[in-house]
Amino acid sequence: MPLAPTSSSRRCPTPGRVRGFTLMEMIVVIVISGALAAVVLPKFDVALQAGDRAYADTVKAGLRYARSIAVGHRRLVCAEFDASSRLIIKIAATNPATVCTVGIDGNEVFAAPPAGVTVSWSSGGTGMVFFQPNGRVTSDGAGATGINRTLTISGKSVPAEAPINLEWFGRVE
Repeated sequence: MPLAPTSSSRRCPTPGRVRGFTLMEMIVVIVISGALAAVVLPKFDVALQAGDRAYADTVKAGLRYARSIAVGHRRLVCAEFDASSRLIIKIAATNPATVCTVGIDGNEVFAAPPAGVTVSWSSGGTGMVFFQPNGRVTSDGAGATGINRTLTISGKSVPAEAPINLEWFGRVE
């Protein structure tokens, strides 16, 4: 037969007394919250850096893609960065051509940067490069001037090894 609870084992607040957390309970919660914050916050920083690095990788892939489209379609392909550092890739509507008018796959924008990331070419080059049908990279649509340029992508969390090299014979590194 179960024992009936005694009045001393029941926890009933006395009338008019307000119940709350003890100081010890509050300290334990603060310590646990601090420990969790110390573990979780660095993970958020890594996630933010991943976006900047992904943009650098996407730009490199986009430039390689532009070259492969130029060679594969035997058409001029133009790649440029607009004022917002978005990579824009277009293809010539006909061959031979000196200008590109149509966005690849119906969309001109290939990559858009996260906030705070900028793009610049070495040696004062303009923002546009031309991938010729023979695979060469030039500074003009006619293909007369081959280029060797370095594209630097900078931002607070873009690694120092992010520069992308374009060489006149079509190599993208």
